[in-house]
Amino acid sequence: MATKTEMKRSRRVIALNMFWSLLSLCINYLMNFLITPYVTNNIGVEAYGFVALANTFISYVDILAVGLNAFAGRFIAMAYYQKKLEKANRYFSSTILADLILACVLLAGGTVAIVRLDRMLQIPQERTADVKLLFFIVLMRYLLTLLRTAFDAAAFISERIDLAEKLQSAAYLLQAGLLLALCLLLQPHVWYVGLAAAVGALLLLAGNLRLCHKLTPELQFHVKDFSPHAVWEVLSTGSWTALNNLGNLLNSGLDLLITNLMLNATVMGQISVAKSLETIVSGMIMKISTVFRPRCLRLYAEDKMEELTGLLKISMRCTGGFCNLVVMGFFVCGHDFMALWLPGQNTDFLFRAGLIVLLSDIATGAVQPLYYVYTLTQKLRLPCCVTILMGTANVLSMYILLRYTSVGAYAVLLTTLVISVVHFVDAPLYAAHCLHLPLHTFYPTLVCNGASLAAGFAAAEMLRRILPAAGSWGTLMFKALTAATVLLPIVVLILLPPQLWKSLGRRFIKLNDKG
Repeated sequence: MATKTEMKRSRRVIALNMFWSLLSLCINYLMNFLITPYVTNNIGVEAYGFVALANTFISYVDILAVGLNAFAGRFIAMAYYQKKLEKANRYFSSTILADLILACVLLAGGTVAIVRLDRMLQIPQERTADVKLLFFIVLMRYLLTLLRTAFDAAAFISERIDLAEKLQSAAYLLQAGLLLALCLLLQPHVWYVGLAAAVGALLLLAGNLRLCHKLTPELQFHVKDFSPHAVWEVLSTGSWTALNNLGNLLNSGLDLLITNLMLNATVMGQISVAKSLETIVSGMIMKISTVFRPRCLRLYAEDKMEELTGLLKISMRCTGGFCNLVVMGFFVCGHDFMALWLPGQNTDFLFRAGLIVLLSDIATGAVQPLYYVYTLTQKLRLPCCVTILMGTANVLSMYILLRYTSVGAYAVLLTTLVISVVHFVDAPLYAAHCLHLPLHTFYPTLVCNGASLAAGFAAAEMLRRILPAAGSWGTLMFKALTAATVLLPIVVLILLPPQLWKSLGRRFIKLNDKG
């Protein structure tokens, strides 16, 4: 069992990492919050759709790379924790060289595809050159991120994610400053968004390279350490992650492409605005979940299953509680927010679409930390098959509804929502199975999450009826703070772990005895 000092240090490290992770993400989303109205008003809502579509296309490309990179950090970290530095350097060097080769292949193939992009998509003729340049720059940004994979392991190994997130914050600020300067000083072009992101990615590559030398000086790149066997070992394990990402792509990654091909660019732009909210929430959930992962990996490597299980439950409460608060807050303030953020757009549709998209995250928010169990135990086959089946059902349902009904854009959103509910069943069961725990282990935590959601929505409905519509950013801020004051205690109190309730009860009894 861990000592009190070790537990205190662990909590402090997790809290520090979470603070900087969420701060860097908030900086990024604040930048997007300010830039989105500029792009939609000055370039057009369909232009914003192409920014989102370019990033979605990168997720298609990433399926080829994720097989190698999804497990590279795990193999490097496990060897490092076990003091097998020669083995760690073999994985480290092999990952760097393999990613470099892959980047060259993707650059060549991506360039050919981008040249023919206007034959593949519906692009307004006057925007063809801009959109092609945007896609190329976004591809370059992705390749810079790809080359960073091995160096990112240093912050993970040393549990200094806070340093990596500080660097990420600096990159976001540089990205925002450059994008603002380009938009104000030059004629507006949609590819400015991609260029600013690429410059930020270049800073991150250089910064993480320096962090790697500082935090883990034992990790050194040498061409002679390249091992095809090491690459194959990582790739064979990560291939299931690649297939799982294919399933995720079918679940939500094809939404914008299908909308572009079966509806039109304007609807694609509107849905991309709604899905940007999903990106925010998913990013936040991933950041919260990720800060627990270095400790989870260490506990798993040390075979401390009881502590690992407790940490996973805490992580589930954090991600589930955050997701519930965001969705309930949007339910109360979302319509006013959309009207103020994007005046002149279809506010009613954007609000409904945004709420549907966020509700999809409820199904995965609380179980997000459990997905890492598959990586820890290297048991990815069954989750991968389930995800691909769900994704296939999603795409088929979406096509049938668009082709044979008049529900239009809602077909793209509702199918993903319905199918996402499956994760409430498969993730808790399989995670418990992988860790050789009773199958019901994680369900009490999910029940608490559901109770907090139900109680919170009841309170949110009352707030919607009581609070007036906000006609300015100031009144919207007041409305949001009022909602948070009511909703936060409800969610937190219901999600408090039983051990903490017992501890609070004992302290209350002691205070009464002293009185």
